[in-house]
Formats: sequence, C-alpha cells, structure tokens
Amino acid sequence: MAGTADVCGVAKADVCFQRAHGGFAEILIPVNQWHDSSVIVKAFSTIGQNAGGPVSFNTANLPKVTSTGGVQYYYIKTASPYSTIDLIFEVSSPLDAAVT
Repeated sequence: MAGTADVCGVAKADVCFQRAHGGFAEILIPVNQWHDSSVIVKAFSTIGQNAGGPVSFNTANLPKVTSTGGVQYYYIKTASPYSTIDLIFEVSSPLDAAVT
C-alpha cells in the first residue's frame, strides 16, 4: 500500500496495489483522495523499463467498491504481458501526484 506522505508538499492518495497473479494487478484508489477525472496507469520493470502503458481511465467509468469501513475506492484491474518478472505499477493524473 502506498502512503499519503507528501512529495514536495503535494499529498499522495493512499492507493493500494495488489499483484493478483501473473501479469495482473488490482489497484484501489480512494475516491475522496483523487482530484482528477482521469487515472493514468503505467507498469515498469524493477530496472525502470516500460512494461505497460500508459493507459488512461475516466473515473466516471470505473467501478467502485466500498470497504467495511465505508470508504469508496475506484477499482482497476490491469494486465501486463510480463507474468514472470517483478513489476512496479504507478497511477497518476494531471492533478494527482504519482503513486507507486
């Protein structure tokens, strides 16, 4: 899980990344912490090579899930053709600091 620590004074959303299996990852983004109507998803290898994306999603079209504590999250399940290597996933938007 990525923290809400700020970078250069910009707060980051408390995004949760879960490597589901193979090249798939699930991403949960708190609705109340995301400022833009878009989410840009990228995947990188551990040495910084692009492994997927960028792919842009409109938040109006993303499904939402609600935690047991009542927090709503945008839900994204993304895939990469790199099922056997470690990947770093990143989400960002023009109004939101990148979170990995």
